[in-house]
Amino acid sequence: MAQKKGATGKQTAKKGTSQRRAQKTKAAIERELAEKKRKRQSVAVVIFAFGILFTLIVLFAGISPQLHAILCGLFGGTFCSLLWCILTFYIAVLLALDNPDSAIGVKISQAIGIIMLVCVFVYCVTYATEFSADSFVNAVNALWIRGAGGRGPGVLGGALGWLLVKLIGKALTIVLVILTAFVLGMLLTKTGLIQLFTTVSDPVKKVSKKASERAAERAAVRAAMREEERKAERESRIQIVESGSRGKRRRFNIDVPIDDEPAAIEENNAKPSASAKSHVLIEESASEPEKAPAASGRRRRKAEIVDINTAEEEFPEVPDMTQEQSEAELEEIAQKALSKKTKKSKSAEIEKEAEMFEKEIEQAKTDAGEYVFPPIDLLEMPDKSKNTATTSELTETAKRLVETLQEYHVDATVSDMSRGPAVTRYEVTPAAGVRISKIVTLTDDIALRLAAEAVRIEAPIPGKSAVGVEIPNRIRSVVSIRELIDSEQFRNAKSPITVSLGKDIEGNIVLTDLSKMPHLLIAGSTGMGKSVCINSILISLMYKSSPEDVRLIMVDPKSVELDVYNGIPHLLVPVVCDPKKAAGALQWAVTEMLKRYALLKEHGVRNLDGYNKLAEKSDELEKLPRIVIIIDELADLMAASPKEVEDAIARLAAMARAAGMHIIIATQRPSVDVITGTIKNNIPSRIAFTVSSQVDSRTILGEGGAEKLIGKGDMLFNPVGASKPIRLQGCFVDDPEVERIVSFIKENSSVSYDDDVAEQIERIAAENANGAQKSAQPGADDDMMAEDPMFIKAIDVVIESGQASTSMLQRRLGVGYARAGRLIDQLAERGIVGPYAGSKPREVLMSRQQFLEMTMSRDDYAEIADVPGAAAIDENIGLPDDIDDDDSPF
Repeated sequence: MAQKKGATGKQTAKKGTSQRRAQKTKAAIERELAEKKRKRQSVAVVIFAFGILFTLIVLFAGISPQLHAILCGLFGGTFCSLLWCILTFYIAVLLALDNPDSAIGVKISQAIGIIMLVCVFVYCVTYATEFSADSFVNAVNALWIRGAGGRGPGVLGGALGWLLVKLIGKALTIVLVILTAFVLGMLLTKTGLIQLFTTVSDPVKKVSKKASERAAERAAVRAAMREEERKAERESRIQIVESGSRGKRRRFNIDVPIDDEPAAIEENNAKPSASAKSHVLIEESASEPEKAPAASGRRRRKAEIVDINTAEEEFPEVPDMTQEQSEAELEEIAQKALSKKTKKSKSAEIEKEAEMFEKEIEQAKTDAGEYVFPPIDLLEMPDKSKNTATTSELTETAKRLVETLQEYHVDATVSDMSRGPAVTRYEVTPAAGVRISKIVTLTDDIALRLAAEAVRIEAPIPGKSAVGVEIPNRIRSVVSIRELIDSEQFRNAKSPITVSLGKDIEGNIVLTDLSKMPHLLIAGSTGMGKSVCINSILISLMYKSSPEDVRLIMVDPKSVELDVYNGIPHLLVPVVCDPKKAAGALQWAVTEMLKRYALLKEHGVRNLDGYNKLAEKSDELEKLPRIVIIIDELADLMAASPKEVEDAIARLAAMARAAGMHIIIATQRPSVDVITGTIKNNIPSRIAFTVSSQVDSRTILGEGGAEKLIGKGDMLFNPVGASKPIRLQGCFVDDPEVERIVSFIKENSSVSYDDDVAEQIERIAAENANGAQKSAQPGADDDMMAEDPMFIKAIDVVIESGQASTSMLQRRLGVGYARAGRLIDQLAERGIVGPYAGSKPREVLMSRQQFLEMTMSRDDYAEIADVPGAAAIDENIGLPDDIDDDDSPF
């Protein structure tokens, strides 16, 4: 024992010594780093001061003519010497920023190379042709003299240029210098080709976009002007025709005396001329309102136009003219008569335009009861003025990110950047041998160094050999729902239940088809965007589908979120606010699902689309709409009717897809008692907004990440079949937009609730309430007898003993402790025994007489015959007066 204690003491002493050494080593390293940093700062200050002195000597030769001549002769004239001055300032800044030594050395070498190449370029362009020195020494001497005089590239750059020109020629030297400087510049700024092309192409794209927008605006203005001109011309022509018809009817005398020209009239009756035809047509058009008052205005206008044209053509042949007509009017009429062909073509054109105008009016009118899709103008235009980030800002952030990783000895580069509405993803490519876990563990450190609200790391990005570091934008852009609904993707989507969600991290529009999801779970903390997401889904359905295609059932226990949609034609029933009725609505949906499956089986089709295609070909079948059930807060329903709600949701989520029924569930309590395992397993598609902890994120998505979101519509969308969630910025729709759209739909469409569905929901809710009340009654014999097979025997035992305890039932009935405890609880719930009394046995509240009266009419009373002491019941307690001794089972 003593040896063991001694060995243990030695091990403890060694462990303590090693820990102290490690602490001393760590402290020594920190002191060494601090000392090294202090020295570097001192060197940076010295170099910066030297740069200032260098610049003053170069610019002002009078300060020190000798130093000015030496520096300019070595580094070149004023221009080239100033480049070297800038290099000294650059070195001082690098040292002051506390960059790694290796990085500083590489950057200084690259900067020196660029300055040397600039000096070589100056030599090739300006002085290469002037130099006739054949030897290197003569060339250096000439370059020194020119540099001291304030001209030329100096000895350093000029000598290198002289060697290159001698070796490969002037032209090739210039090309080589430009290419080498380009490569060194890319390496110094750590700019990739993609970033370079993006930087160059962005201004070009902006200019071309502005030009195209201006061209589109000019085209729209021209089209509007042409349309206004056509409308004005059409109105003027119609006014001319109407005024002409009124004038002609005034001048034409319909009441012709019979005695004036009988022969002419008979002749006209025998062979009606064109004028007579016009008279008849005009009379018909004039008397048409009296004969057929129910005729449409469109037909009357057509008749008037035809009569006017005919009358115009033959008007000069009418003999009856008023005396007030002037000679000018007669000449005008004569000219019209001479140009019959021209008038015929013009009258035909007027008639054609009038018919087109009538067709446009008819197309603008909609029949009563037909669904009118809301116009896009009800939604507000997106505000793009806030997205002011530039490429330089993104590049600077990427540079700081790489420097932060290098500080923690993680060698990596930024290969690409994707800016979204709310966050920017930097694709970090680690060097060979660097583990991804080292980058993931630096999440908080990166957020601290970049002063970011929250940093989320996606390791790795699906389909790419890179790690995504998602950093919030300093200025967030709002994704308007109008951008998504007015897009080509939304208009060209074939599914009637296509909904808009938002934009991904690359700025691409994200739409989803509910039929492929087929159910959706939305969860997140309060105020993070769940209600806005539901509103955007509903607005998308109103813009995409009519009530013939989609019907809605909305459940809103809070009575404030979805109540605004009451009265739209898509609703099967008004918005359900009572949690008990909500359970009834879900159970009705289960019944409707089973009916639809029976209908699909009867007609030999596999899903609702196949049945609707069959209904289009057959007049006997009626098309069935899809049904979307939206629950705004699941927690309230689970608190009111947990079993009914969970069972109904589980059955619908497991089977309702082929029947064309889909569920969208939202909750602000993503806990396991609300989102149970049954519900979670049957709803594969999920949307997670910002949550408070990683546990809640795992409850929703099955993995962490939602706790790193930044709120205000920032979401993780995990559709069915996706390997990893997709980060989106949800589209925004505010309350005034929702109210405008709902008001428009109510004004232009009539609501038609299904009374049968409402009655069935009410009936199911009432049945559930009655069943709950019946099960809660303390004297319910059926439920009491069904509680436990030993329940009756337990009553007899406690009555016989005069007291009730768990140990007594365990001993007398031969059951386990847990079962005996449950029996005691059931006896207390039914009022047979008293409440818990500490260590004392419970009081028995039921007498033998009451027990006998309760059990005499039960079929299972025969179980008491086997209970010890049952034979003594007849001896000690008399039977009720209405029971004969012969009928007694005792």
